[in-house]
Amino acid sequence: MIFRNDFDSKVCEVENYFSFLEKVEYEYVFLFKKGEEKPFIINDELFKILKANGFLILYNLIESTILNTVVAIFDEIKQQNLSYRDISEKIRLYWSKHKYKYDETITEKRLFQRFHQIVNQIIDNIPIEIIDRIEYGGSLDAEKIRRVSNDLGIDFSTKHYYKEDKHGKCLQKIKEYRNSLVHGKKSFSEIGRDITYNELDDVLGLEDYKKFTIEHLTHFLNSVEEYIESEKYKI
Repeated sequence: MIFRNDFDSKVCEVENYFSFLEKVEYEYVFLFKKGEEKPFIINDELFKILKANGFLILYNLIESTILNTVVAIFDEIKQQNLSYRDISEKIRLYWSKHKYKYDETITEKRLFQRFHQIVNQIIDNIPIEIIDRIEYGGSLDAEKIRRVSNDLGIDFSTKHYYKEDKHGKCLQKIKEYRNSLVHGKKSFSEIGRDITYNELDDVLGLEDYKKFTIEHLTHFLNSVEEYIESEKYKI
């Protein structure tokens, strides 16, 4: 499936970047420009920035994976020309919430128009689709992914592998670090300061963040593929 190919491609990007960080961690700190003898040195301050950037790359992998799978589900619904009457109760609710998108700044007139469009689409048996971009606003972690799965009716069982102090903690911290960087609450140097590549004194390292993130998302994708193949989005 297309979303699996996109995931694999982004995982390769993550692996390449983290492989570079690992080399710098083990003192591969000189960069040479072709034809010049004087090296550029990756100092400690720059390395902190590079490590912190790893959290942005991981969060990008998380959000793109969830977004692409939700889009893929509704693409299947659209391709099969399914209307509101054909889809499961959970998909109906998910679609309705997305179409409604409450906004306290919206006018009463616009709110009525939006409601009217939803009702007409249901009554007229128009095929269901999501046109507007789905956004998660930096909210994705293991708990949020579980809620998205439940909302769509995806059977995402984590009992056989999931550990809250590993998968849960990693995704939670990635979300927090990402939001701190995006909103300027912390600098790259501050976040990268106490992070090592490998685990140190029971403190998770970047390799752990990468490993547990990819493992969790891989299991999620497996669940989504089974969901689509079994057409569980239908009533």
